[in-house]
Amino acid sequence: MMTKRKGKIRITLISEQDNTSHTFTYRGEWFLKERSVYIRYMESDENDEVRALIRYREGELSLTRRGTVRSEQLFVKGERCSGHYRSPHASLELEAETTELCIHQQGDEAGLPVPPFMLEWKYDLMSGDIKLGRFHNRLYIEEEQGS
Repeated sequence: MMTKRKGKIRITLISEQDNTSHTFTYRGEWFLKERSVYIRYMESDENDEVRALIRYREGELSLTRRGTVRSEQLFVKGERCSGHYRSPHASLELEAETTELCIHQQGDEAGLPVPPFMLEWKYDLMSGDIKLGRFHNRLYIEEEQGS
């Protein structure tokens, strides 16, 4: 059986910061390349459009955003990784100390993630010596019907 390697998806992101929770939904696409799964989608509001790209491979998640907001952050469990955030209003050098990073999936015969699956990561975000918050993100990936 040939494993599906790409497709259209529905994304639900639940992001908790300290004691506040926000839920976002997006439509996008996923694809497999080498030993990584990529998730691509657009974040938009009334003024901005930002292209987001998540790459997950075992033990590592990277998030890159390009548009009005430009940011890059790497998450590796047990490590403190550098990143940055740039917008018309602010520019910050960031560090994320990741305490949890896992994928919940059925997988396929090669162990590669195929929808549906969930990425989950927890981290403390710092800028210099200032702790900006403790985050817990859950990204639910479901295949779009008819794709």
